Amino acid sequence: MSTAPLALALLYPIMMDPWHHVSEWFQNESPSPFDTKHGMSFWEYASTEQMLNQLFNDAMARDAWFYSSLAIKECKHVFEWIPHDWSDEECVKLLEKCKESIIPSKGKGGKVIIAEMVVADNKEDHKATKTQLFFDMLMMVDHNGKERTEKEWAKLFSTTGFTNYKITTSLGLRYVTTRI
Repeated sequence: MSTAPLALALLYPIMMDPWHHVSEWFQNESPSPFDTKHGMSFWEYASTEQMLNQLFNDAMARDAWFYSSLAIKECKHVFEWIPHDWSDEECVKLLEKCKESIIPSKGKGGKVIIAEMVVADNKEDHKATKTQLFFDMLMMVDHNGKERTEKEWAKLFSTTGFTNYKITTSLGLRYVTTRI
């Protein structure tokens, strides 16, 4: 399993440039350094730049295939992907849509399973902490998103009316957060 598509997408100059504009972004009202540099969101830019769109889609397809195959193998549940590249407000909208889609099957045990990193204080594993912080920075710079702590996930779940959740640490740095 190659991580080349992810590396190519992350190192593509259009994705690297926003890192040089973080200090400028702190001083303006743009939603992200990507927006500061390019004058539009990542999603808008990707819709006009064919190479970026292809690199990103290849990277996300490989990433989704890898983690969904692990999650399905280990969890044996219905699998639903909620990306970390969204703001809290956008995540609330996505979770509300997920909840709407499982309400009719409530008696059948409908679930939403989210494969995401849960930021934790890994005092004994400094590499894991550094990786989590890197991905949090990546989401901040290139998207208007972030990696979330368990407390932040709990707030999103509560806001959208979910009453139970379970965090399972079966996928390394990726966790499976189950909402019932």
